[in-house]
Amino acid sequence: MLEERPGGTSPLPDDNLVGELVRLVRARREDEAIQVLNRLRDRVADNEGGALDRALAARVRSLALDLQGDRAAHLGAARTMKEVMEMIKPTGHWASYWYEDGEEKGRSEGIEEGRLTLLRQQINRKFGADTVRELFDAPDLPLNRERVDTLANAVVDCDTAEELLARVGDGVAAEEA
Repeated sequence: MLEERPGGTSPLPDDNLVGELVRLVRARREDEAIQVLNRLRDRVADNEGGALDRALAARVRSLALDLQGDRAAHLGAARTMKEVMEMIKPTGHWASYWYEDGEEKGRSEGIEEGRLTLLRQQINRKFGADTVRELFDAPDLPLNRERVDTLANAVVDCDTAEELLARVGDGVAAEEA
């Protein structure tokens, strides 16, 4: 079985049902719990309504009762993980992204954030922190995909900070206005 050490320091196996249940109990934020619940739901998808599905649903119901307030009364009727997930799905400003737009939007946003971070690092390494500040801290310059692409190309083509700023600094702002 899984050894529990004080402070939750024991590493949990990645592909292990018990590890997932422990992660669910340890979850301190709703988004952490949702990620674990999604993995648990995927584990029992082939056995919907089976003994494992019903047991997991019962355990998740008992954990969720403390967190859900007014929705707790409806959880008693949920018998499968699919039903439990439907009952406890979040209702906040980001819920529409998670359910309607799906995980793809989250992945796309993550990729764009990663691109932007990489671009900042490249500009910092090649042209210095002052250039990064001048390009990225201007509140009137939106960083849309087109601007990021323009910056990425300019980083490769330009040899000096002055050349980079002349090429994309005011020029892109004027194009976007």
